[in-house]
Amino acid sequence: MFLGTFRRLVSVWRSSSHPPSRHPLSGSFGSAIRCAATVLQKLPIEQLQRRFNRLKGFLGKLQWPAITHFQAFGEQHQLPLPARSSPDVLKEPTLDELAYMSGFFDGDGCVSPNTRLSGCRLYLTQSSGNGEALLLFHQVFGGSIMADRRGIGSQRPVIKWSLYGQAARKAAASLSKASYVKRAQLQIAAEWPFCKIECEKLAITLSALKRSSQPLEGTGCSWSYVAGFFDADGHMCISLHGTAVRLGFTQKHASILETIREIFGQEGSFLARRVTLTASALNRNRPLAASACTDQD
Repeated sequence: MFLGTFRRLVSVWRSSSHPPSRHPLSGSFGSAIRCAATVLQKLPIEQLQRRFNRLKGFLGKLQWPAITHFQAFGEQHQLPLPARSSPDVLKEPTLDELAYMSGFFDGDGCVSPNTRLSGCRLYLTQSSGNGEALLLFHQVFGGSIMADRRGIGSQRPVIKWSLYGQAARKAAASLSKASYVKRAQLQIAAEWPFCKIECEKLAITLSALKRSSQPLEGTGCSWSYVAGFFDADGHMCISLHGTAVRLGFTQKHASILETIREIFGQEGSFLARRVTLTASALNRNRPLAASACTDQD
């Protein structure tokens, strides 16, 4: 194991009579690190891979302690964050905020009928260290924020925002106005009937909508929507040589990615030529990915 090798190297270094070399990483720790790096460089790749797999397996068994707070906007917020439903305490969103929230919900949100089919619930999950979007949904629509899953290894704990009942109907109606990917699902949630037979039919329809790609409703999307969608499903990386920044989106349905490509293309032909849509031909279960690459100034 790495730990045993490291200890042996530290022991050898301490017993050495040679004075430490002048190096940026001077001292016992720096010398041990350099020795460990030298030893690892001589190990065959197969042995390194086995050690890596053992270390990864060990990390996957380490469970985080139960969390009592989540982070948002640089502050700690106590869990659970109770439901708020009174109109007096709810925030009235601007059009840009509503578009952002619709984009975020299209990327990470879920519409699901409750067990009794008396209505639908809306929910979102996020890392406990990035609760800004969930806090915004809580401030605008109400609902509660609770701990959902404990962290394991390098994966942080997860928190969940959820909304039920009449409040979920109102939120679904508002989000559907600026939604593209989940508009049909949100409209079903907003207009959920009281007839049990109709409820059973709509539950089947909701399940089918989650599995199939639907034509987008509406013409073009705003930058606020794209910002929300990016915060939910996007990623950013810098090229190997540091000459470009790449923005990427991943989705299992290509229609919204085509729409996002169009709005990026409106910024000019230079950017439009660098926006690509890719799909895996080898693995049908792998999501499609749209990426935009722009050179740094």
